[in-house]
Amino acid sequence: MRIFIRADASKEIGTGHLMRCLSLSEELSLFCFNIVFVCREITEHLRKIVERKGFGLLKLNCSYPAGSIEDAEQTIAQLVNEFGVLKDDWFIIDSYNIDFVWEREVKNSCCKMVVIDDLANRKHDCHVLIDTNLHENNQMKYDGLLLDSTVRLIGPEYSLLRNEFKEVLNSTVHYSSRSNIETIFVCFGGTDPTSETLRVVNVLHTMLKGSSLKVNVVVGESNTDKAVLQEICGESENLNLFVQPPSIARIMIESDLAICSGGSLTWERYCMGLPGLIITVADNQVSIALQCEQFGVDHYLGKSSEITELEISKALRNLLYDVVDLEGRRIKARSVVDGLGVSRVVKMLLKGWTDADESTLAGTQ
Repeated sequence: MRIFIRADASKEIGTGHLMRCLSLSEELSLFCFNIVFVCREITEHLRKIVERKGFGLLKLNCSYPAGSIEDAEQTIAQLVNEFGVLKDDWFIIDSYNIDFVWEREVKNSCCKMVVIDDLANRKHDCHVLIDTNLHENNQMKYDGLLLDSTVRLIGPEYSLLRNEFKEVLNSTVHYSSRSNIETIFVCFGGTDPTSETLRVVNVLHTMLKGSSLKVNVVVGESNTDKAVLQEICGESENLNLFVQPPSIARIMIESDLAICSGGSLTWERYCMGLPGLIITVADNQVSIALQCEQFGVDHYLGKSSEITELEISKALRNLLYDVVDLEGRRIKARSVVDGLGVSRVVKMLLKGWTDADESTLAGTQ
């Protein structure tokens, strides 16, 4: 049985969609499934990761808009030409450009359809819907957008975190219990299209001169500000730059406060018990940031386009010098995400495969 994963990664799209699919693929590969990534766009760095992990990679040659019925037809034709009949295969889709139109066309050619989404702004035609985010009325947000038979796996307990987070949890004897902020973690995703990391680093470079605070700055290999960040961090005793580190989880768990974007990075932080000062860089991050602030873990500063460096500096000073219940925030964060989300999802998917097999056998008797 093959599993085709339809996801993209670029500077504009970001790397989050493809990274969480990689997490899911690593777990599924333990059960000997043949996994193939199907992409219109993919960064060179992620292409190498996909191939290094032994997964297949098919670059789509579609001339129609992504998500259109013509796009679906061309995708099917290319897959059939490359892999043969698809009726026993599964599709996992993680793309904001795709809805029920594309899904229904492809679903008619394959066995099962899984969709990963967090917007709840369009209809889906799938067997399983995965949304790992925290929203008000989580279980109701897809009402009217799914088939009655669709299995809903909704909430941070299904967070698709990489194995490194589970490994760090298992190897860590105790979490930091510092009452003061001594180490700051800075990260705005793999591509950081708004150059938020550079803005925050400029603030910290000026603000922390003569301070004992340590700052760990994490960027992806494709970050276009990498050279400038290396120069700034090289001049500072406070700033350490990590480019595509082997374990971001290890850096998180040794930190006391994050300055970062919203999105999937939120659940990685929560698993490591790391509260944050949040600057959203996409509209779909806003509701999550507001919910997490209400929950009592994070402080939401605002949208990237509306926040100045002066406001970043002021908010950070307030957090550094006011009394902050760090331990209480850590405990709340860890109560939301335990690092076992991928295992829960795979367990549900395997149950679906078993049920499908039993149904097929019953139909032949």
